[in-house]
Amino acid sequence: MAFLLHTILFVAIGFSAIYGIKDVPQKHIEAISGETIYLPCNVSINEGDEVVLILWYREDRGTPIYSVDIREGVKKSIKRWSDENIFGERAYFILDKEPGTLSIQSTMYTDSGTYRCRVDFLKAQTRNSKIIVTVIDSDNDSNSVSETAAELRDGDSGSIAVVSEGLAHKKTEKASPGSVIKHTA
Repeated sequence: MAFLLHTILFVAIGFSAIYGIKDVPQKHIEAISGETIYLPCNVSINEGDEVVLILWYREDRGTPIYSVDIREGVKKSIKRWSDENIFGERAYFILDKEPGTLSIQSTMYTDSGTYRCRVDFLKAQTRNSKIIVTVIDSDNDSNSVSETAAELRDGDSGSIAVVSEGLAHKKTEKASPGSVIKHTA
């Protein structure tokens, strides 16, 4: 019986580690293509500890897409690496901010996705955080806001919800009966 319980526990822990069932802080960031975005990563340390390695992953890739290697210590040179097929020269990790941030310049629609920041410390347990990035392609007509017009008549409600497709934007405007609300963006 004890063997069976240990086996079940071992499988559950392994499943959790492999498939990420563990609670990981998660943030959502939205941007329009061409903007610079900043993906936060908690690099805070306890006294007597230090960050030794920061790895960034994107959910569709099994290998890191950006890294900051500090294993030789902060006073020595910090080694940064970026996957040429993902960010190339567009990404740079800012370590001296709290939280640390991965700056991505000239964002593109293809930068949309779920990113994970993994921070390894000299003494403390590894820390992970997850950021969901949505980049709206400003050049794509399918993301443009449609024009909406509505007319209130006597007896109608005093507000209209204008929902713009493509940008996931909802706006409510108040009007009096007989007025026309026209929304264009």
